[in-house]
Amino acid sequence: MSYSLKDLLVWMDEKSRLLNWGAIFVVDRARINRLLIQEYIRRFNTESYFKPINQTVDLSSAESLRFVDYVLDFPRVSFENSDINRSKARLSMDVIAGGHLIMRKSGSTWMPRKLDWVSPLNNPRLLLDLSLAEVPGTVSGGGEVYLDLRNSDNFTLDISPIENVRRLAGSYFGEMFKRLPDAERKWPLGNIRAGADPILKAKSFKLRTQAKNAEARNPHSADYGDGAVLGFICLEDAFDGSLPETGSDFRYLLPNDAGKDYSATVLTDLPRVVLSQVCQSISEMVGGGSFRVTSVKEDPFTRAIAQAGAIKVPTFDEAYSVPVKISNLNAPTYTANGVYRCHDFYLDAKDKLRVQIEGDELTVTWDIRGSAKCTCLALALLNEDGKPVGDDHSAVIPNPLDADFSLDVVAKYRVDRARGEVKFETLTYSDPEMTYTDGGPSTGGAHPETSEDWWNLPWEELEPWQRLRLQFMVFPRIMLLAVVRAVARSPEVKPAIEAHLKKTFVFNGSINTFVDQSIKLNFGQAIQGDEVHIKHDVGFFGQVNPALTHFVLDPLEPRMAAGGTQQFSAVTAVANLEWTVEAVQAGVRTSSKPGVIDQKGKYTAPAASDVENGMTRVRVTATNSVSKYSSSALVTVLSDTLSIRPLVEILTSGEVLQLTGGTLNASDSLEWSIVNEPKHGSLVGSTYTAPTFPDPVQGQPKPPAYVVDVVEVRNTQSGAVRTAAIVTENNLSISINIIDLNLQQGRVELQALINGEITHDSEWTVLLDGPGSISADGVYVADPAREERFVLIESKEDGGKYGLWTGLILLPLPLADYAPTYDAMRHRV
Repeated sequence: MSYSLKDLLVWMDEKSRLLNWGAIFVVDRARINRLLIQEYIRRFNTESYFKPINQTVDLSSAESLRFVDYVLDFPRVSFENSDINRSKARLSMDVIAGGHLIMRKSGSTWMPRKLDWVSPLNNPRLLLDLSLAEVPGTVSGGGEVYLDLRNSDNFTLDISPIENVRRLAGSYFGEMFKRLPDAERKWPLGNIRAGADPILKAKSFKLRTQAKNAEARNPHSADYGDGAVLGFICLEDAFDGSLPETGSDFRYLLPNDAGKDYSATVLTDLPRVVLSQVCQSISEMVGGGSFRVTSVKEDPFTRAIAQAGAIKVPTFDEAYSVPVKISNLNAPTYTANGVYRCHDFYLDAKDKLRVQIEGDELTVTWDIRGSAKCTCLALALLNEDGKPVGDDHSAVIPNPLDADFSLDVVAKYRVDRARGEVKFETLTYSDPEMTYTDGGPSTGGAHPETSEDWWNLPWEELEPWQRLRLQFMVFPRIMLLAVVRAVARSPEVKPAIEAHLKKTFVFNGSINTFVDQSIKLNFGQAIQGDEVHIKHDVGFFGQVNPALTHFVLDPLEPRMAAGGTQQFSAVTAVANLEWTVEAVQAGVRTSSKPGVIDQKGKYTAPAASDVENGMTRVRVTATNSVSKYSSSALVTVLSDTLSIRPLVEILTSGEVLQLTGGTLNASDSLEWSIVNEPKHGSLVGSTYTAPTFPDPVQGQPKPPAYVVDVVEVRNTQSGAVRTAAIVTENNLSISINIIDLNLQQGRVELQALINGEITHDSEWTVLLDGPGSISADGVYVADPAREERFVLIESKEDGGKYGLWTGLILLPLPLADYAPTYDAMRHRV
């Protein structure tokens, strides 16, 4: 079921809902279908749209289905399955033009039993299941998010109440889609891109679908087919998560708040978002060094390490004072007061600065290892009375001196989800380890003889020269260590660190960058919004709308009556638009007269007389004269605003037929009736039941060989009327063959047979005041001025004592549109 935003936030507050993925994005079905229609409109400029289909599908050894100029509309996504792990979306593709026939074998020829002509008002629909699990989800390979019709199964075409007919009809399209080239078979929706932020860099993804609620699977519900496409994103240096199990508490992530347009949601891993923001801030501190994630699957924490960068410490002079004590018993303690100059150096961050987050605790550790070149400017030695001992002693320290030092820094922070902050808590330094290397020539004095241990004697027992030697041994080392220690503890070093680490970081803005850079939809559509909620995950709730540099026309896919008008506008509003209209469907009349559009976006459709075959399609395009970006709408123009299906069908005694009607306006009501007298069958609503015939009785007139009822549907609002002919066969005794034809001239020569013998005495009649004429010798000539799609022709002959012999044939029109059909119908000796 679907939930309000408040309910979702309470649910998100319990624990992370990412199932160990780096991010999950959700896009509403309506927006996905908008992308698909825009792709469909685009393809009219290419060779990758669906071509009209003319094909025969065997339903059995004695029955076949023939598609005639069948045109498929773009695939629309619906979501009738609730199990994400099934990873299938239900796709529907309307048949918007063309017709189909049911043919039945009679001897060596095939004869039509049903003819249906399609209108966008009342059309068959191809249904298929599409497996999204087969979509390669690698960002490095382009990161395409698309629907590939090759990965489909369970095809059905709803042209019959008989399940086997629907399945066999649909199976043809399953084979056809597998043969199509990529350009016709794949329908792109967008891309998952790596993005610029290495911490939030997408690596791979898996696509799934989710139904909005239980009503989404109910064909009678207003929510039927509603749902969303989900993308489970694995970030760089991470591992795939798990998918929601059947019966899990994973929820539908698009809020259902009234008055809100939540058409997109993105959940992102909170530790990664925090890590990203903190690392970006530290990166600026260390001169732009990037970070990489170094987590392993079993770690409870997420961590990143700097790949480059450093802080520069400028040259400074520093004074120091240290006690100098010789270890000999009773030796005096001296004080060394010095001044040194430390030349500029760097605190290197590469592979030494790490950021780690676990739960709500974030830690920055920096194992600083540096080397500074120092020069001793002055050094005085004072005795215990504070009096100088000799002159300047700076010469006892090598100049210059390379001081190698270390300083371990640990900064602790606490994540405040409510405020979207990482709050500073503590900053500590460890005791550094100090070493040094001489940067100049050695100035050390003579060392005592190693064979003696005189330097362990009490101070008062030492000779003056021995005391001097000890001073030369001890003083330089203590002074060197003092300088090195002073460098690491210098007031110039710690403030440089603390200025950047002793602070609070804000992190709630970085998900917008991730959404903008990583999830790219086609046709300038962007996931927009500023509603970010931080729970165990970071939740972004927004809409799919055109980016600032793009726009979409509204309406995008209108249907309208010939001669009518339609006002178009741009969403979002755009100035400086230039409007054009062009025909996209073949046809001499429509190509030259696609209608007109003014420069305010008001379109006037062509007149009905300029619309061929009852329907045409035109493309309305608006182009920004400044940016040159354009957007198009696909307009379906109909000469008839009412349709009926089927047009004609031959039934058997007692058979039931469900007729359907379609109107331009869904709110229009329809009335059904049988208009001929006497009526033969019965009609309840739009359900027709064929009549039954009594058995022949000796001496009584034979029951009719067939009867025809004309069923009328009437639009009570507009008064428009359409009719269908329903033939019920009983006992036809004349067979009718086609022995010659010229389709271009609209001419068919028919032959009547009784018990397999040719008869020349039959009378030929065009029934129901149908189009064309037939001669006494059975030559039918179509009327090119009439637009009917079929004609019923009767053959009768007086059989004397056997009564009236009767035959009937159904001919599809216009003849030239059905060349393969007539080839199958033609009798060959």
